[in-house]
Amino acid sequence: GYGKNRAVQYSSGQFLCFQDADDLMCPNRIHEQYRVAINENDDAILIGSKYERIPEGSTDRYTQWANNLNQEQLYTQIYLAHGPTVIMPTWFCSRSWFDRLGGFDEIAKGHCEDLTFFFKHLRNGGRLHRVDKMLLYYRYHPEAATFSVHE
Repeated sequence: GYGKNRAVQYSSGQFLCFQDADDLMCPNRIHEQYRVAINENDDAILIGSKYERIPEGSTDRYTQWANNLNQEQLYTQIYLAHGPTVIMPTWFCSRSWFDRLGGFDEIAKGHCEDLTFFFKHLRNGGRLHRVDKMLLYYRYHPEAATFSVHE
């Protein structure tokens, strides 16, 4: 959480767009998510998108599940998965909402700061929305920080 919080601290603008350093966003991603943010006119909304895994076929079952949830299931499926129904590398939100929630936890390496932020967002009345377009290439590799988290 420390690195993401510092990136936010040193950035400017009304909205924040997150992704991991090794992921690739599609050229229209920010436009698509910004358009939703403006149309919804709600600071407390976390906007994601569909994604493809690199290399193709990586975590296929999870990718299919996450990409095929409807808007209602983004809420009803949150306790059935091992992660957010809107994955962090696709997140787009207002800076004011992020600041109100206090940013990401900076507890320790190997802590699921994405998941704790996601649940904090929901506990505080935050809404979820997914743009039903593929806007990110999400890289899979065994050395990813995700695999340093131990349950």
